[in-house]
Amino acid sequence: MALRSTPVHRCLLEVKSAGGAEFAPTVGNITVCLVMLIGPNLFWWPVLSYFVHKLLQWMFYKDPQLSLIFLRYLREADVYDPWPQATQFINKRPFGAGRDLLC
Repeated sequence: MALRSTPVHRCLLEVKSAGGAEFAPTVGNITVCLVMLIGPNLFWWPVLSYFVHKLLQWMFYKDPQLSLIFLRYLREADVYDPWPQATQFINKRPFGAGRDLLC
């Protein structure tokens, strides 16, 4: 009996992108650009938005998941403290591995 095989398309494994940059920051950049054009009539804003998009493209070229990693790090920074604390609980050895024995 032959094993079944299912093709995995490359687009399912890659990070979603738009315009050569990661999708979410690109959409945010375009949204801010449109808001600045419509609201306060800052007609120079698309030039700034263009350079921000070029920066996003460069970041996506260097590492496609850079912003996802950065956002995960930002969320973790509030929880993870790499320094030992005075009130830190020290784990004991498991039972049967010399736990609570006097040496």
